[in-house]
Amino acid sequence: MINHRLLKAVIKGETIARPREDITQQMAERRRLNRMAERDVGDWLYARFLNDKAGTDTRFAAEIIDVSRGGMRVRLVDNGAVAFIPAPFLHAVRDELVCSQENGTIQIKGEIVYKVTDVIDVTIAEVRMDTRSIIARPAA
Repeated sequence: MINHRLLKAVIKGETIARPREDITQQMAERRRLNRMAERDVGDWLYARFLNDKAGTDTRFAAEIIDVSRGGMRVRLVDNGAVAFIPAPFLHAVRDELVCSQENGTIQIKGEIVYKVTDVIDVTIAEVRMDTRSIIARPAA
């Protein structure tokens, strides 16, 4: 409503008082809450959709979007769902595994095996409906 009034005033060449600070803060907070709700619903829908694929050999192409100390996050190419691949699923010996968030790479025995933007095949290992999280593993 505020944007509508501001646009009308600009079109008519009129001046209008700036919206009160408390109103703009309230609008920003509501936008933030709406984004969070949208993300939660999306995560729930993806988890529900992929729940029956958990533990099967169904392969999905996935792009690596983030690397952290604990593993990497991937986005499934076909549907956009985000899944997490824990470091133990990447390599069994933790001392031989280096996950570099700064470089966006994962090294095994000093050799870069994965990097951000790589597209790999994954399978869905588990879907946690209570947290709406999808756990994947690289396809063998």
